[in-house]
Amino acid sequence: MTRSPDERVDDGALSRAQALADPSRARIHRLLTSADQPLTIAALARLTGLHRTAVGTHLGRLVRAGLAEREVSAPVGRGRPVAVFRAVAPDPYRELSRWLAEGVRTGAGARQLGRAVGERLAGDDEDAVAALTLEATRLGFAPEIRPRRATGEFELVLQACPFADLATVDPDTVCELHLGLAEGITARATDLVVRGLRRADPRRGGCRLEFSDAGAARRDAAPVASA
Repeated sequence: MTRSPDERVDDGALSRAQALADPSRARIHRLLTSADQPLTIAALARLTGLHRTAVGTHLGRLVRAGLAEREVSAPVGRGRPVAVFRAVAPDPYRELSRWLAEGVRTGAGARQLGRAVGERLAGDDEDAVAALTLEATRLGFAPEIRPRRATGEFELVLQACPFADLATVDPDTVCELHLGLAEGITARATDLVVRGLRRADPRRGGCRLEFSDAGAARRDAAPVASA
């Protein structure tokens, strides 16, 4: 079957994002990522409280999406070989190159391109902040949410830049693309507004995506009815 141009450019990025949209599967992936050694289905079942069959199903999806790999460990003594799983580290530059190739093909600017990619990656998750944090984590930005005021404003601090080399040379393209990515992923959120991106030295990290709760802002601005 012939794949569409968008599918050829994406080359699995959408399937990886969709695989991580399930909370249980995302948790299993985080456990694999943080583990010092590969984990068995039994170990993951104990850590998550899920049935082994469910864990095996989730792992199968992660393997097919290229987010995990399965290997068979050597038997201990007279024991039988055991299947173990480890996370597969993504190559952020490879993914970025696919997105930039799409921009060349479509003629889209960096921010417009980022929005289009972000909308495809958003999935059906109603929690836009969680979806954006998950995607930023997957790419290697090491995000951290920091509230700013009681009005609903907050920042997503990108503590690392996986594209530091390129961002140092061409920050407008890289930073605008990822600002658009944040706008695309959160586009379905009716009250969430991306206010902007405060850039930092990409070699040190610390860029800040700024958000506000539009619903809170409207409520604050609404006139108070007289008694």
